[in-house]
Amino acid sequence: MISMMPHPHRSPCVGRVIASGLLACLPAIVHAQDRPVRQCTIQSDAASIAFNGFSIPRDAVVGTALSEVVTTAAQVTCPANPADYGGPSVGGPGFYLQLFPSLRLATGVTGVWATGTQGVGVRVISVDFRNAVVSSVGTGSKTDFGPRVARSAPYTGTYRFSYQLIKTGQIVGTGHISTGNMFALRSHNIPANVTSAAQAQVFLRDSAFNALTCRVTTPSVDVPLRNVNVTELRTRGDSAGRTNFLIGLQCDAGSNVHITLTDATRPANRTNLLTLTSASTARGVRIRIRNPDDNPVRFGPDSPVAGNTNQWRVGASDATDSIAMSAEYVASGTVSPGTVRALATFTMSYQ
Repeated sequence: MISMMPHPHRSPCVGRVIASGLLACLPAIVHAQDRPVRQCTIQSDAASIAFNGFSIPRDAVVGTALSEVVTTAAQVTCPANPADYGGPSVGGPGFYLQLFPSLRLATGVTGVWATGTQGVGVRVISVDFRNAVVSSVGTGSKTDFGPRVARSAPYTGTYRFSYQLIKTGQIVGTGHISTGNMFALRSHNIPANVTSAAQAQVFLRDSAFNALTCRVTTPSVDVPLRNVNVTELRTRGDSAGRTNFLIGLQCDAGSNVHITLTDATRPANRTNLLTLTSASTARGVRIRIRNPDDNPVRFGPDSPVAGNTNQWRVGASDATDSIAMSAEYVASGTVSPGTVRALATFTMSYQ
């Protein structure tokens, strides 16, 4: 190796003798001055939104829209951003327009954020970007709310967002919905691979709600059937001793009242004959319950969910203050005398 001193007016280099006898000089690396990273600016026309107060039947179907649609707009302004500005190009020059959620995804329905209020979520759509449901990703993720923009020329665009409250589960009582910040909008510089600080943010402020229900004024109903002779129940299917009874209600207007009866002794029973309890001493007999239309009631699961097995509609809540029903003995085999006791529960559903 041969050490050589650099010329005093040239960049230093380290040389060595190679086979041809020529001197190879490794040029000095010159560092350009760092340029500031360009980003888009994003401004929203509203810092917060609110919905009109609403009333909803407590057991309405999950996915039901609860509110009107509210819209805001964000103004996006991006500078020119060529590939050589800001660092090595990653996927071409320009910017991504990105949304970062602050809310988690709701359970029970897709494309909706949880609001923190039981049974109420919010769906958010980027109206001007393919109607993209931006609430399809939750906190800790991000999604585009606009196209990749601004390569060699500046860009300006407006992006509207629509908001609507959606039912995600059973809504209980009355209250107010407020989420705080729902999301932040950011600009991502593609060549520099740098994301801006949070810019436009939107908050959901107090929006009142009321879950419509009925109050059952007869939570426990005793139905004393009259005594009958076994001769009235001689043949399977014979009935006797019909006795009327009422289930009393006080209802909020605006819903449809439904009910499911459940066999408390044998909850899996889906027939229209109620099982006797172990306290009964009679044999070969069961109980049939009839609805206000005189139709035999079939038993179902203890659930208020809309469409529950063997659930049936009583009527509009503003026209319902009681449910007129009846119960009777039914011969289910050879009847032997004794005492009869049966127990059913009822579950109300407001839709």
